[in-house]
Amino acid sequence: MKTKFTNERLIRVGTRVVYRGGFGRDPQKTASVEAIERTYHPSEKYGQEVDEVSMHDNYVLTLDDGHWCYSHQVDGVLTDLQSAT
Repeated sequence: MKTKFTNERLIRVGTRVVYRGGFGRDPQKTASVEAIERTYHPSEKYGQEVDEVSMHDNYVLTLDDGHWCYSHQVDGVLTDLQSAT
């Protein structure tokens, strides 16, 4: 997959991210973030709903493709919608 990542280290609602399903084992996919929950520990399913998180925080993302993912499954943030197919 040809993607162009940004140096932006924040994920906000509406941000396009590259993630790997299957607990990080599946091929990369892209999706937009619909909701963010910051968690206290890695791989916690539920946390406090927030508008943005740092890439280095623990969180769960609800995605517009019908999936959700943990923070360790996110590979990066996309800069350009055209670069992801």
